[in-house]
Amino acid sequence: MFLSYQSVSSDMTISFSPSDETCRTVDIGFKWEKRKRAAFATSLAQQPSSLVQSNCLLFTGISPFITLNNESNIEISINGGDYIPMPAIIFSGNTVRLRKSARNRFGDNKIYSIYILGDGKSNHSIQTGRIEWTIQTHGIYREKKIWNVGPNEPAKQLKDITNLLAPGDEIHLMGDAIYDPIDIRGISGTRALPITLKGISKNGKRPTLRGGTERFNWTLALRDSHFWHIDNIILERGGTCYRHESAYIKLSKVLIRHCGNGILGTDYNSGTLHISQLELTRSGGKPEKKNWRHGIYMATDRDRFPESIFTIEKSFLHNNKGNVIKSRAERTEVYGNWLENTTNQQSIYALELIGYDGYETLEPINHDVVGNVIAINSIKYGVRVGGDGTGSSNGPSRFSENIFLMPKYFNGYVFRLLGHLQFLDITNNIFLTQNQGRKSITLIKDYIPSAQWYYQMPHIRVSGNTFTSNVNFYYSEESGKVSNYEGIYKYIDVNNNETLQLDFLTNGSIHNIIFEKLNLKKAYINTKVTHPKFFEKLYNPKLNKRPHAGDIPFQ
Repeated sequence: MFLSYQSVSSDMTISFSPSDETCRTVDIGFKWEKRKRAAFATSLAQQPSSLVQSNCLLFTGISPFITLNNESNIEISINGGDYIPMPAIIFSGNTVRLRKSARNRFGDNKIYSIYILGDGKSNHSIQTGRIEWTIQTHGIYREKKIWNVGPNEPAKQLKDITNLLAPGDEIHLMGDAIYDPIDIRGISGTRALPITLKGISKNGKRPTLRGGTERFNWTLALRDSHFWHIDNIILERGGTCYRHESAYIKLSKVLIRHCGNGILGTDYNSGTLHISQLELTRSGGKPEKKNWRHGIYMATDRDRFPESIFTIEKSFLHNNKGNVIKSRAERTEVYGNWLENTTNQQSIYALELIGYDGYETLEPINHDVVGNVIAINSIKYGVRVGGDGTGSSNGPSRFSENIFLMPKYFNGYVFRLLGHLQFLDITNNIFLTQNQGRKSITLIKDYIPSAQWYYQMPHIRVSGNTFTSNVNFYYSEESGKVSNYEGIYKYIDVNNNETLQLDFLTNGSIHNIIFEKLNLKKAYINTKVTHPKFFEKLYNPKLNKRPHAGDIPFQ
């Protein structure tokens, strides 16, 4: 009846280029009189002067044919045939690989353009688009170095040593000091030899990067700088405090505060990002005549870094505006965090999990949200899944073993569904409301027309959940409140849920009940975050306060 939801490992050992045995389907037809975007996967850590082969793309949307050409002596293989020089004629359904010798430079980052000729009508020589392929060579080979940067070191700022780095190097940034913002471009480690930026605490204080770069107002930017580990630093007071325009990056024990965007992943040239033990606060919002800013806005590049994963775990995001987390990543994993939106008018969703903005969604985008505390302080905004009016995920989304906290006067929908979606799985969660049964909540508001669901009908499972107020499970924009799941709603499965009229919100026993009811996996949940004192501060009617940042002491 339902699709099974399979977890995918998120460790950083994932291959950074697709298998040569598979071809990714890419539609390069016209949309609004422009060709749709496409790119070959970025080839990383290549040996200088070596012969590099691209991944394989299967082109669709071509009528009657196109011609591919370039000015860089790139060879092309069509349908597995021999490599030949361009120009080459391509029909819809053809598979294409490219081949080119990398330049004879260490740490080189070269973007090649392949031009698309043909307007789909009668003019077969006009350029109507281009496809990019990036080849980056391995950094210089030498013994690993540790670089000390600080007020009392020969290197006073990060900019003093970044151009000297090689794969495997470590930067020790001395604590209790303020450093200039920096834009790091084209300096990469490798999967086996990442570059590490590590804050060394001094007098109990981490090092701080403050402010923004002169041109773009970024506090820390990694652009075309892959395989970095960032640990134990503070980023603050930038227009964007961390710009993610790279792949295979780890952030751990980082504090981000007082930013426009806390973290911004770009629609293009970005890939896998793993975040652990982050605290992010007082960021996001909508300045006058500017676009929305968010705590985390994450996207990954469908073509240049296929199979990318955004993971955030054991982190504390609070007192932000905009969306707490807005993700367009190919796969999003949210494990064991405390996430809260606020009562501020510029605070929107605690989670917004949607699709690409820069590309069409060709393969389903999927989301896995497990073991979190999701504190909804807004009276109308909870979680949005599927789309935001631009790109849609068209894939499965799972919410399991989470604790949802909602205020007394919550009158919105816990889950809003928009755009295109494949399957929504809401299982084994606890939904705690401050009103304790005096008012019903609506769990799901579905704005998706039935025909826009992946299978032309809603596929939703709501099972094994516990509520502390009455609940309307499903409300459709098409049909209103739905309680008989038949016809086009026959694949909505609501079972084994319970409503408990309990007073444990004020008597301190919530911690035991949570673990009895859900048997939460300790690998997912940060037990400091689920301590009952925090629930008392949130939902004790006498206190009615949210937890303060200092109440979450990360290790």
